[in-house]
Amino acid sequence: MKIAIDARFYGLENAGLGRYTVNLIHSLSKIDKENEYSVLLRKKYFKELSLPGNFKKVEAEFQHYGFSEQLHLVRLLNSMDFDFVHFLHFNIPILFRGKYIVTIHDLLMHRQKGYEATTLNPLMYEFKRVGYRHVFSEAVKKACQIIVPTKTVKIDLTRYYKFLPESKISVIHEGIDAKFHSTEKDLKDVLKKYNISEKYFIYVGNAYPHKNLERVIEGVVQLNKSGKVNELLKLVIVTPRNVFRNRLAMQVSRYFASEHVTILGYVPDD
Repeated sequence: MKIAIDARFYGLENAGLGRYTVNLIHSLSKIDKENEYSVLLRKKYFKELSLPGNFKKVEAEFQHYGFSEQLHLVRLLNSMDFDFVHFLHFNIPILFRGKYIVTIHDLLMHRQKGYEATTLNPLMYEFKRVGYRHVFSEAVKKACQIIVPTKTVKIDLTRYYKFLPESKISVIHEGIDAKFHSTEKDLKDVLKKYNISEKYFIYVGNAYPHKNLERVIEGVVQLNKSGKVNELLKLVIVTPRNVFRNRLAMQVSRYFASEHVTILGYVPDD
């Protein structure tokens, strides 16, 4: 079978979507020697990535969520030979008429709205939100099959899109990268490096408002003040340094939560 994969999110600089893409390509390249894969990559990884003989790299230097992928990506796909495409996120080119499966990671953006959720001006935000809902709806409606990471996402999909039969949605849980199977000594060394001594919760990812971190901060503060825990529980947030991280720091101050919350920047895998 010939399979195309839209792997333009490849790379850890693309956060969770990037890690999902990296691990999917890496795992498939190890276990599947029979099917033929065409892997669409941005220029950086098109040049750098080395793959087995049944994997063909295809340069697809098209920016996500814009007119470029809607106009040029579909032309590229139409010129290729494959049985179906796997889109690793909802942002499919809506003019594509071939067979595809799509991975839907969550529907948080369906519930989160408001100008605090963006750095765009209000007019552009509303325009992009209409586009988001339209592309998302087209993605799930036309897909041959939909992959979701949890039953919760499957339930959300069938609530928002009642026309979707449950049989069209497959729950495939995401695994844990082998490099995170650390020893007790490794864990102690990392905690010491980042000055974490208390028992802790950890969040890793972007600090976008739809992640609802403000409620997590509020919850940890209330839990520590409730008298229901014997020792201080820390919330450790690992997130890139950007405008949303700065807003998060302001929320920590507003809840007087500095002793309950530690915000770290980029933390390497090793």
